[in-house]
Amino acid sequence: MMFSVIDTAADTVTATILAGAFICRVAVSRDGTKEYVINSGSNTVSVTNTTTNTVMDRADIGIYPSGPGQSLVLFRDPEQKP
Repeated sequence: MMFSVIDTAADTVTATILAGAFICRVAVSRDGTKEYVINSGSNTVSVTNTTTNTVMDRADIGIYPSGPGQSLVLFRDPEQKP
């Protein structure tokens, strides 16, 4: 499935990114450079670059992932404090 990147100031879609099947949640890194897209249909998390609007990586994370508390902790930057 695809998700749209929206410029909220202009109220327009600026990009469309192919992530995975059945996107159920999206989280943004603290510094705003990455998005973590939970794909419950493909049991993956896609990591996208917010500058280039491209998928940087995709990881298998188990059956029916559903939320940041369950899945995104795997991608926490070790330099960031909780």
